[in-house]
Amino acid sequence: MERFIAQAFYDRPDTDQILVTFGLAIIVQELLRALLGGSSQPFPQPSWASGPIALPVVGNFPRWRLGVIAITAVLVLGVYALVEYTDFGLIVQAGTLDGEMVRLLGIKLSRPYLVVFGIGAALAGVAGVVGGPLANVNPNIGTEQLVPAFLTVVIGGVGKIEGAVIAGLMLGTLQVLLIQTGYAAWSQVGIYALAALVLLVRPQGLLGSEVDVS
Repeated sequence: MERFIAQAFYDRPDTDQILVTFGLAIIVQELLRALLGGSSQPFPQPSWASGPIALPVVGNFPRWRLGVIAITAVLVLGVYALVEYTDFGLIVQAGTLDGEMVRLLGIKLSRPYLVVFGIGAALAGVAGVVGGPLANVNPNIGTEQLVPAFLTVVIGGVGKIEGAVIAGLMLGTLQVLLIQTGYAAWSQVGIYALAALVLLVRPQGLLGSEVDVS
């Protein structure tokens, strides 16, 4: 899929890349619906991870959710280290900023981009496995997360992993607060409003850098 579809859009504007990947997600979603049906299926937790665990200050906390937090933290730190402290990460960053210049230096970007695509697909798979027990599994489970994920990246600043972490915590906290206070119907509106507010104040995102287009 990366070689035959995504690769053709690497030198196109970011909006084109977003549209084509979003379109692919919808196609896959509808194929799954046609093959497996649209009903939700339970995804039970492993027996060893069910039930609460007593934590200081917090009190009882779901064991599986704690595991999800731990796995997420490990993956985020791993990706951050890969991007920021390896030659591979530096090549990928340089390629996203100025792919033509990187190619002029004799560095082929096709393989790094393929690896990044594979890592992204693997992370999405892990997210589905660890997040499945938190909600019933259905064909929409992936596409439902695309817009919040996109907002997280935009709010945090494109290319900034630490910004995405901060933005994710902000959006998640706001959504939970609205649900817990009886405004569940406004939870989606709330995250869009927060995104609009942040981008009005800082169009480049919380930790993003201003780009000189002159």
